Amino acid sequence: MKKVLICLAGCLLLAAQAILAQEVEREWDNRWFISPLCKFQVQEFGMLEKNRHGFLSDANQLPIMDKINASFAASAYKNIVGRLSFSVDIGLSYGHVTSKDRLISTTEAQTYNLLNATLYYHLLSHRYRLQPFISAGITNLINDSSYTSAPMGVGLKFNSKKIMIMAQAAYGYSISKTTANSLNYSLGLYLGINNKKKKKADKDKAAAADSAKKAQEDLAKKSDTTNKNNGQVVNNIVINVNVDSLLTARAGNNNGANGNQNGWPNNGNPNGNPNEWQGRENGKADYGDSLAGGRTAQAFDLIDYQVDTINGKPALKFTVYFYYKDYSLTSRAFATVDKVIAQLKRNPGKIVEIKGYTDNVGSTEYNNYLSMRRAQMAFDYMNSRGVPAERMIVSYYGKEYPVAENTPANAWLNRRVELVVRDKD
Repeated sequence: MKKVLICLAGCLLLAAQAILAQEVEREWDNRWFISPLCKFQVQEFGMLEKNRHGFLSDANQLPIMDKINASFAASAYKNIVGRLSFSVDIGLSYGHVTSKDRLISTTEAQTYNLLNATLYYHLLSHRYRLQPFISAGITNLINDSSYTSAPMGVGLKFNSKKIMIMAQAAYGYSISKTTANSLNYSLGLYLGINNKKKKKADKDKAAAADSAKKAQEDLAKKSDTTNKNNGQVVNNIVINVNVDSLLTARAGNNNGANGNQNGWPNNGNPNGNPNEWQGRENGKADYGDSLAGGRTAQAFDLIDYQVDTINGKPALKFTVYFYYKDYSLTSRAFATVDKVIAQLKRNPGKIVEIKGYTDNVGSTEYNNYLSMRRAQMAFDYMNSRGVPAERMIVSYYGKEYPVAENTPANAWLNRRVELVVRDKD
């Protein structure tokens, strides 16, 4: 019998792994689950009696109802900590119960009070909806005396927002002399009970998700603003005022020490030479220089692009950077985007892909939203300068696809928007 239970446990685990190919983000569920008389249990004595007494047992000739004890119960279930949980059941049972020395065919069907207590250990974390488990517990049937056993088994639990379903098979070891070993099977349907804090947290989370979705939809609904408003260009771009002057002061006053910690490059110079920032003020350098290892810019005045190929065709990739948790364009970013605009106007057959990214600080939802706003800001600016919407493809990836380690010294490289100028497909 032990081998059967081990095989069943292995099958349940394999089935769970196959079904749970996709992992979902789920919080620890600390609710109570209640089963209002919807937990059913069966104790079967005939199979083990045949193994125990051999030819003396006639259990295989009995109808199924003459060798089992069936019950229904009200049950309460709760996760304790980690992968541990427990349940307590109280109910009624009807059927046959036998001891080790008595044949099940010689017993009479009776009604019993049922008490159960079970401890569960889940083999997978709470992030999965479908969880295999192993269990150990105490089952006590009470009539004229007490019939106590200790079922140990395996099972499977499905947990959703509103309901939970548990199925289990166990080997019931007899504890009292009045009962024999048995095979136990149970199935329970539970309803989740939300407390006030849980309801408020879910409501706040839903409201935040709705706000983010609405903001995303509003941005998606924006259309080409060129040649509208009686021929006037509508420009709703957010600008950082005197950003480069602030950077010059920062580099000069702090000797470059705070450049990386505040989310801005130090041009690859660990000493934070303020002359390099002053060079930016004069249009001689750009934070793109750090990507080029400090090389002197030749083409496009500043080295803020890379030559690449897409499907064997040449493409230009420009990159602009952003402050930590910010999506507004700096004066240097405007200068870079203007070069993209010039490329598109000189080459009507080309389009631009606008890709937004962030560093890894914050939640996935927040970074997806922030990268979308950064990409949308570049889209809006180019659209306001005469680039039609149909020549721009906007996408955003949050903290995915970093180009550098997210350390204080290098995370600024990931706070970016890439603008890839290429031929139309």
